Amino acid sequence: MQEIYPKLLAADGIVIGAPVYFWGICGLAKIFIDRTYCLATGHLALSHDMRAKITYYGEGLRNKAGGIIVVTARVGGTTAFRQISDFFRGHRIIEVGGAIAFALEKGEVSKDKQGLNEARWTGRAVVRVIKQRQVLER
Repeated sequence: MQEIYPKLLAADGIVIGAPVYFWGICGLAKIFIDRTYCLATGHLALSHDMRAKITYYGEGLRNKAGGIIVVTARVGGTTAFRQISDFFRGHRIIEVGGAIAFALEKGEVSKDKQGLNEARWTGRAVVRVIKQRQVLER
């Protein structure tokens, strides 16, 4: 995470994708979310250099554009989607779109045309919001 924190802070947008395991996001996605707590609070567990970077980049992850992609076999998609949405809300990330795609086995998500379209729209929405904000900031 020490290598990822500066990238998150420098990013204009964040897209989080996660599979659904047992009616929620997978463990790795949850660990990632948990490990960003320090960015939301200016946590003292960060090194002095990292605290300086947070100050340099502004207010942590606040006001970055965020997109959500969730892949589920059957149930739990909305719960997982909400978990990532709550993460965005906690960091004050601007949620601009999301997608829930369906797949029973590895590789099957490519058969979900609607899910793929929603994922594309989500990516485009994130880029559009970033560009709009850059124009306003000039």
